Amino acid sequence: MPTSYSILSDRDLAVVVYEGEISVAERAELIAAVVRHRSFRPDQMHLVDLSAVTGWETALESAVSPGEVRQDWMRQNRQTLCVYYAPTETARALAGVLAKAWEGNPGVVPLVLDDEAEALAILGQTEMRVAELPRAA
Repeated sequence: MPTSYSILSDRDLAVVVYEGEISVAERAELIAAVVRHRSFRPDQMHLVDLSAVTGWETALESAVSPGEVRQDWMRQNRQTLCVYYAPTETARALAGVLAKAWEGNPGVVPLVLDDEAEALAILGQTEMRVAELPRAA
């Protein structure tokens, strides 16, 4: 599973891009890397690009459970968005699985969108494509 992420602190945005087949272990490694990044803050908006996902390990569905994201880690004074860009049937199904991690956390509002420009615009970005965002890791 090729993945990438960027923390765009000047935009208050964490961007994660998944490609190919998603495995439980690789997803866990990616999340750990994002959270450890010196510029990451839990209250940043999140953009998760699932447009190039082709599938996922079935074990992912049980590994991602409501409340997966620890409440003490995500405690914040404002709501933030986690936008899943999911233009395909496979991507939308995976977005539904991944969004379960936010259940029970009123500080995060997960949205699943199939329009790339709309996903970026709702996060306050002027770019029309995820690939146009600056990269900083």
